[in-house]
Amino acid sequence: MLIAKGHALIASNNNPEKSYAFFSMSSTIVGAIIIYVSGSILNNFGYQYFFISLFIFYLLLIPLILFIKEKPVNEVIKPGK
Repeated sequence: MLIAKGHALIASNNNPEKSYAFFSMSSTIVGAIIIYVSGSILNNFGYQYFFISLFIFYLLLIPLILFIKEKPVNEVIKPGK
């Protein structure tokens, strides 16, 4: 879901290079945080809390992913704004 939303945002932007760089950086940071926290939970509490933590991360990310605004593809942004 995150990848599909990222591709839609990149396609709707007039400067896809910056959008792709931001998307790559943010998805890498979010993925690293999820792996670090889930790994710590797995190490300290076991598999039951590990899957619960992944479910909680998923629930936290759904609203962020679904409510990101995309610009219409035919909208032209004037330089200087």
